[in-house]
Amino acid sequence: ITVTRGSGFRQINENNYTLGTTNSEDYKQLINTLSDRGCFPTHIIHSWSSNLEGGKLDFDQAQDRGLYSLVLLLQAINFDRLSSNLRLLIVSRSVFATDAIDESGSGVNGTLSGFINSVGSEYELLVPSVMDVTSLSEKREIDATINELRHTHAESVCFNSNIRCVTRIEALSKDQLESTPIALKRGG
Repeated sequence: ITVTRGSGFRQINENNYTLGTTNSEDYKQLINTLSDRGCFPTHIIHSWSSNLEGGKLDFDQAQDRGLYSLVLLLQAINFDRLSSNLRLLIVSRSVFATDAIDESGSGVNGTLSGFINSVGSEYELLVPSVMDVTSLSEKREIDATINELRHTHAESVCFNSNIRCVTRIEALSKDQLESTPIALKRGG
């Protein structure tokens, strides 16, 4: 099933739909249509926030495609009716890159990264993950992205200048904590 941005909800054919990114009723209609057909997905890939087609987005456009569309999608899903986990892969662009600069100067990356880091605790059956890319301009980046989508279950992956970075949280022992100086930024 492919859903693209459009002026409103429309079923193009059995597997293709459009919806308005800011209209909550469009999301509800899509979810209801898929549920009625018995083909509600177990995996969702949300790539609208990646803006891979290029061009600059202003703050409102970026929020509509990213944060707001994700919120509206999740609000439309009736999690009480789900019988198994729903995997949500969010494909973003330069949200977690270590040298990323929010080109718009708007802070839109911060709102999306905050959502990505907290959404998993809001819905019991939601299994969110994120793949952050700086660009998909070269064939090897596209191949790496497709491979990542097919074969891994990492919670967070960032492709930054052809380097694959994975967020990993590990518990530290008391001895490690006492022996490792913790750098804090003062006045930050």
